[in-house]
Amino acid sequence: MSVNLVISFNVKEEKLQSFKDIMNDVKINLPKLDGCQAIRILNHLENPLAFTLVETWDSREMHGIHVDKMISSGQWGVIVEHLSSAPVSGYFSEV
Repeated sequence: MSVNLVISFNVKEEKLQSFKDIMNDVKINLPKLDGCQAIRILNHLENPLAFTLVETWDSREMHGIHVDKMISSGQWGVIVEHLSSAPVSGYFSEV
């Protein structure tokens, strides 16, 4: 059974365009990874600094492998540099 990861980001104003560029890359490349079924990237209409990603994975374990690779490669650190607060995330199943 697949699992959905929902993660919300609040971006620093001066990093907004750079974060959007990263998200465009994520939108193209994340679905190519083993275990990733789909991704939706949402930008809040009233707060342009707020983003929510909805990722669908084969399993939590597959997502965990992806996260471990992002951390070890330094990619996660680059994303964190763009944020004004810690991201909030959780795993969800469809009902």
